[in-house]
Amino acid sequence: SKIGASSDASEFKRRSEFYKNTWEAKEKFFCPRKSDGSFECPSWLGKVWVFDKNYVEGDAWHYRFNVPQDPEALIQMFGSKEEFITQLDRFFSLGQLWPVDWLPNP
Repeated sequence: SKIGASSDASEFKRRSEFYKNTWEAKEKFFCPRKSDGSFECPSWLGKVWVFDKNYVEGDAWHYRFNVPQDPEALIQMFGSKEEFITQLDRFFSLGQLWPVDWLPNP
């Protein structure tokens, strides 16, 4: 790196890919894992539930698209660019009116 911290840069690059460990390919969502390594995806994935104890400051829908450091890999995880666009459009177009705000969730 330009500041001479290439070992730090390598470590942070490695950590930046940890999101892949929580991607559940069948559901196409980031889900918590149990201690045995199996996924514990919420049963409500098709609906909004912002109070799920497994997510903080958001829900599965919000975190589903939150990989700003590696958007190309995220798109590939959806299977195709077209599927990614379809799901992102679904996220934005099926929001729900909330008494105090607008929640962008299907």
